[in-house]
Amino acid sequence: MTETRSRSPLRFWLGILIGVILTLAVVAGVAIYAVGCAIGKVADAVRTDTKVAARATTADGRLELDLSYGTEATGIVTITVTSMNGEKLWEVTGQGGSSKPAKVGYGELPADGSLKQSFPEDGKPPPDIRGQTVQVRIVNRFQVAFGPGQEVTDLTVEIPK
Repeated sequence: MTETRSRSPLRFWLGILIGVILTLAVVAGVAIYAVGCAIGKVADAVRTDTKVAARATTADGRLELDLSYGTEATGIVTITVTSMNGEKLWEVTGQGGSSKPAKVGYGELPADGSLKQSFPEDGKPPPDIRGQTVQVRIVNRFQVAFGPGQEVTDLTVEIPK
């Protein structure tokens, strides 16, 4: 005796539908992964380093700033030292595009001529700050893909006697 089986058309189309859904799920997963990788690459390309890092040191009552520059930082615009009550004590200015001194001492201009004293006027020496706490504000310029800009770094420094 021979037995014949009949295939249900419903089972056939259900199998095809499940196969298509699984294929679409795999393709969607691959697409989401690819988009995530592309976004990560764009984020890495847009990440910027515009900061000027300042490490303040004091020796013999003298303030000295050790400066390091981010890759997009183009230079110093101003360095201003003020007392805690807001009185301006000393200020130097730079071109912002090329003034990148590595060290700046309070009351002393860098030998390379990258900064000029703007306060006190006429090149007078600034007041003695030994034993005081002062605010230091560094304004620097930077150039990134979206254009130029300025950034501010503030420090509070206690100067020993």
